[in-house]
Amino acid sequence: MSKLTLSIWTISPYKLYLLDKGDVLKFRETSYTSRVYLAVGGGFELDAWLGSNSTDFNVKIGGFKGRTLQDGDEIKLKRDYTARHHKLFENLAHTKQTDWGIDGYALSFNYMSDVFHVVKNKGTEDFKEDAIQRFVKHDYKVTSKAIAWG
Repeated sequence: MSKLTLSIWTISPYKLYLLDKGDVLKFRETSYTSRVYLAVGGGFELDAWLGSNSTDFNVKIGGFKGRTLQDGDEIKLKRDYTARHHKLFENLAHTKQTDWGIDGYALSFNYMSDVFHVVKNKGTEDFKEDAIQRFVKHDYKVTSKAIAWG
């Protein structure tokens, strides 16, 4: 897992933190993984492509300028907050972090199983029904060469 630090903290995975304007996140590579996923309340202002903000590095489309983040990159926040976000911000105003998080078991159960869900989305109508049926009825091998979509 990549090491993530904020000011004097080492950020633990699967926990919630409240950052202040001007706080800088620093990532350090480790031998555990090659990717870091960062979820932000309210979301990021990113380039959407086919209804997704994901980045396809092969064709350089989507996400942040279609590329990996680099030193000095600044990403604007949407700040599209819900009432639940505001309550959480209020609760974290003094401690800046939760003492709870999502455990590895819950994550593995929901995200690391061998079951993949196919969700029809914008663009599905571009495929003929027999092509969709072939796609959903066959077995696949997922490798490290796979991308999150497509």
